[in-house]
Amino acid sequence: MDNKGFTLIELIAVLAILGILGTIAAVKMYSFGGAASERVAEMAIEELNVREKMHWTNAKMSGEEPEAYAMAHKDWDIGDGTVNASGTAITVGEATIPVVREPATYDHPAHWKRN
Repeated sequence: MDNKGFTLIELIAVLAILGILGTIAAVKMYSFGGAASERVAEMAIEELNVREKMHWTNAKMSGEEPEAYAMAHKDWDIGDGTVNASGTAITVGEATIPVVREPATYDHPAHWKRN
């Protein structure tokens, strides 16, 4: 007699392997979202630093005090992320990243970094 098909053991083994692969894929997909939020936060800090340099340059060209000029013209709307009112955290999606802003001086622009 010629038996065609798969045995119950073979089917269970395939289902177990698919279950393991599905679990691994789900974990990878979940951790990918966290890494993306971290990268967006890093880009937001870079964007804030570019804006600070622009304000510092404008202040030097106009003869104004750099920190006062930067605070008068602050623009903390950074696309996908937001900076809280006190400037101590950036929120991107569900991630909140603490930051600190070093004030501008006459010699260098203000600088944002992770706290």
